Amino acid sequence: MPTLEEVEIQAAPFNLPEGMINYLPSVLEDGEVIEQVAMGYYKESGFSHISGHLMVTDRRFIYSLYVKPGTSYTDYFYFSELKSITVRTSKNLADYRDVILIDVADQKFVIERILTIGNHDFFTHIEPLLDSSN
Repeated sequence: MPTLEEVEIQAAPFNLPEGMINYLPSVLEDGEVIEQVAMGYYKESGFSHISGHLMVTDRRFIYSLYVKPGTSYTDYFYFSELKSITVRTSKNLADYRDVILIDVADQKFVIERILTIGNHDFFTHIEPLLDSSN
C-alpha cells in the first residue's frame, strides 16, 4: 500500500479532492501508478447516477466514489481481466463519452457522461487499449 505522501505526488496533476487523495492509499497497490483520471457517472440498477473518478493506472481501471470516511464505492478491472473496452458517444450528449468495460465473465460496467473537453489526455491515453473494431 502506498503512503499518503506518494499518493499526493501522483494525484497532484489531476486535482482530486482531498478526501479522495486520503482514501487512495487503501485502493492503490504497491508500485501502482495513476496515469490518467476523468470524472464520470455510474448508474446502479434502480438508483440514480453516482458521480466518481475513473482512473487508469499502469495495470487497471479504477472507478472510485469517495463520499466521506467510511462511505465509499470502488470497483476495479485489471487489464488482463478485460475482454472488451469501448468508448461511445453518450446518448443525446455530443460532448460526452461513455466507457464500456466487459470482463472475461461477460459482466458489463459502464461509466457514463465523461466530458471530452478537459479530458482529451484521458481518451488519448486509453486509445491503445480500445477494441480495434471501434
